[in-house]
Amino acid sequence: MTIEGVSFIVIARNEEFGVRKCLAALAALPTVSCEVICVDSGSRDGTVEVMRDFLGRVANLKIMVLDGYSNASVARNVGLRQASGEIVFFLDGDVEVDPEFIAAGVACLRERPGGITGKLRELQYSRDYSRVLKEVPDRFHIRGEGRIYACGGCFMASREALLKTGFFDERLERSQDYDFTLRLSRRYPLLGIPVSMGTHHTVGYDDRQRLSTHLAKFQALFFGCALRKNLANLRGILWLLSRRERGIALGALTTVAGAMAIAFFGTSGAVALAALMTADLAAGWAKGEDGLYRIYLHYLYPAGALVGALHIPDRRRPYTVREVAP
Repeated sequence: MTIEGVSFIVIARNEEFGVRKCLAALAALPTVSCEVICVDSGSRDGTVEVMRDFLGRVANLKIMVLDGYSNASVARNVGLRQASGEIVFFLDGDVEVDPEFIAAGVACLRERPGGITGKLRELQYSRDYSRVLKEVPDRFHIRGEGRIYACGGCFMASREALLKTGFFDERLERSQDYDFTLRLSRRYPLLGIPVSMGTHHTVGYDDRQRLSTHLAKFQALFFGCALRKNLANLRGILWLLSRRERGIALGALTTVAGAMAIAFFGTSGAVALAALMTADLAAGWAKGEDGLYRIYLHYLYPAGALVGALHIPDRRRPYTVREVAP
C-alpha cells in the first residue's frame, strides 16, 4: 500500500545510533506526497550528520536544528509548525517504524479524525549500544483495538484533531506526550490497536547516568504537572494511572497507606510499611528489575509528581531554529 499525505515529525537529541535506523525505515516506505521533518535538539554527537546522510534518500526531508533551550515539546512544536500533511505521525528518533502500522493508522484516521497508537517492541542497550540488555516484545501491552486516553510520544493524529488540541506545552520537560494526548482524547477518540509501530532502540531505563539525569532535573515534577492540567479529563487520568503507569500509582498508594499507618499505629505501622516496600522490591528483583530504579519509580517519583501537581515550574529560555541546507 502506498502511503500518501503524511507528515512524519522525527525528534532527536544525541540519537546517532537510533536515528539511522529510524530514517532508513522511513526511506524504505512507498510514499507519495509525504514529508519527513527532522528536528534536532542540540545534539553533541553525530545525529545531525546522520540526518544529512539521508538527504536525497528520504523524499521531502527537511532538517531543523534547535539552538539554545530545547525539550521534546519545543522540538515537536517546531515540526508541527512545518507540517503540511492531513495526517501527522510523531516519532522519536530512536524508533524504527513498521509500515503495517502506518497503513492501518492512515486508513483509520481517514475514516474518523482523532489519534491512534499501537504496540511497540523495545530493545534496551548498554550505554555504548554495544550490547542488547533486554528485549520487551510489547512495551504498551496493547491486546486488542480499543479507546485509550493517553500515550507516549509515538502516535498518529489527524490535522483536525491537532488544530483543536493545540501545541505541546513547552514548559513540560517530561510527560508532555501524556499532557497532549490527554487533551486530545477529551475531544476526539484516541485508539490503541494491536499492530506494532516498530522497534524502540534505547539505553536501559536503569542506566545510572539516565537515572541521575532524571533526579538532577527533577523530571518527576512534570508528570504531576500533566495530571494537574488535565483534571477535566478525570477518566483519562484514572485510565493512565491504572493501565499505563500502574507502578507509580501503586507506589503512591503504598506510601500514603504507610504514612497513615504510622500516624495511627506508630512503630507497628512503620514495620508494616517497611514490609510492603521490601515485598515490592523483591517482586521487582524476581522480574530482573534494578532495585534502585524501582525505588525511584515507585516512591521518589510519586513524591516529585505531587510537588509538580501543586506548582508547574517554568524553566524556558530563548531558543532559535535554523534549517540545515541540503
